[in-house]
Amino acid sequence: MNFTKPEVYEKLKSCSIAWFEKYNQFLIVDGMIEKIFKEFFDSNINSIEEYSKTLSRKKKDDFIRIIKSTNLSDNNPEKTPNNKEKIKRVNSEVSSSYRVGNNILKIIYQTEKIKEVLEKPFKHLEINNSNNCKVSININEGIKRLYLFKNNEKKFECLKKEYHLLEAKLAEIFTSVYHKNENWLSSFHASSVRKNSKSILILGHSGSGKSTLTSLLCLHGFRFISDDLVLMNENQEIFDNPMATSLKESSWRPIINHYPKLNNIEAVKISKKGNRVKYLDFHGLQKNQNKHFEIKDLLWVNYSTNSKNLISPIDEKESLKRLIPETWIKNDIDSIKSWISWFRDCKSWEINYNNFDIALQKINQVV
Repeated sequence: MNFTKPEVYEKLKSCSIAWFEKYNQFLIVDGMIEKIFKEFFDSNINSIEEYSKTLSRKKKDDFIRIIKSTNLSDNNPEKTPNNKEKIKRVNSEVSSSYRVGNNILKIIYQTEKIKEVLEKPFKHLEINNSNNCKVSININEGIKRLYLFKNNEKKFECLKKEYHLLEAKLAEIFTSVYHKNENWLSSFHASSVRKNSKSILILGHSGSGKSTLTSLLCLHGFRFISDDLVLMNENQEIFDNPMATSLKESSWRPIINHYPKLNNIEAVKISKKGNRVKYLDFHGLQKNQNKHFEIKDLLWVNYSTNSKNLISPIDEKESLKRLIPETWIKNDIDSIKSWISWFRDCKSWEINYNNFDIALQKINQVV
């Protein structure tokens, strides 16, 4: 267990958070373990193993148990995969151009099938004119992987079965082009809306109803910011994401009750199982201008027919435990400290609901 002390250790209101640069992993501690970690961080000893020898038997056992529970491993996602797979060669390619704000972005897809799979969230931005293109993207495939090149430089790759990661990368690129900004501090697997000068980050596990609630809120006075991917810059502001909102079939009925025109939007199949979605361009619907906003409120969503329609605050430790797995943060000490500083000022809420009208009332009470 030859681990070294964390490069970042910050005290919050009810717990502390440590970050290990080599592993790009966090550890959240409270109680007696929090005190032990603070003493370790402030000590001249750099090795976890060596520091554990200075502790009493019980403290040592607790200290080692917490360290082992993090499963620290060299799992840094910033590293480029060691992959020598050859990219397939094809005789014909498919290209399309998209107007993203005041800029034009061109994507060259290796095959029509790749375009069909990836283009749906930004199909509404497609144009015929490719003159004055500022950014050129190539998407290619190998036997097992997909590759993204930006202006002929490889920027991203993933397994074909994980193509949703490539979708997220494209959303990041479109947002960067939209705002002429590439200096992102953090990104969240979340949605975001705004009302009364307050922005809300909407989070939840897959199937919790994030996109459904986001859509319904935007049909009832909330301004749309982003769906599925929210980007934060180094000034701790979040930015409009130009991608359309993806609505699963289970969400169509409640949304149609408030927006009958959803019936007129074509459904597209997204899997071999026949799963279908519809894409709704809320920025176009609301005629939004591209903007960026401060964000200080986090709302965890859980829709269930058995819920009791309650909204309640979540403490720091629980919020961090939920938020970190849904978050990418730029991998350097200053960025980690900045992100923790941002989180320190945030308020976290959880809403469990089975009735949107009641949920809307309760959310309006905290914005």
